[in-house]
Amino acid sequence: MLSISCRNLNNQTISEENSVVSDCTLETINNEIEQLSNSHSILDSIFHLNNEQIIQFQTKELSYEERNDVILKFAARLNDISSLSTKCNPTELINLKVGDLAFYCLAKTEKFPFARATRRQNCTEPNISSEIRIPTNFIYYTSFERERLTYNFLKYLQSEDREEFLKEEGYD
Repeated sequence: MLSISCRNLNNQTISEENSVVSDCTLETINNEIEQLSNSHSILDSIFHLNNEQIIQFQTKELSYEERNDVILKFAARLNDISSLSTKCNPTELINLKVGDLAFYCLAKTEKFPFARATRRQNCTEPNISSEIRIPTNFIYYTSFERERLTYNFLKYLQSEDREEFLKEEGYD
């Protein structure tokens, strides 16, 4: 807890506020998202993946049709603002939602081009990893631009741009 106060010229306290200091960082929240994305119970209860789909998702052995089915299940939850329980104290900027986990799982399923898929350029942040090509600070985008990112991503899923990208990446 952090206490902040304002004083007047006579050094008298005129206002005082308490603020919770969070231990959440992008690194800790991304680690938690990774753990949640590997949780069999989360993938089953939230995204309704069956046992075979969960194993294929976790081992990255999805055929084109299976991948599309799994992608649609994740995409259906992109706008979900239900909070997920995390070990660190949430803040206004970092407060993990089901839609954030869905976005992360989409990135694990298919290495989509973040800027082309979301129409949101990201020049300054590195990607989470070579396997998950979304910016490390993607949760800021999903927190404040969830509807726009969802709309643009769903539009991208049906686009010729995606078909071209999949062919370039050898997904077909």
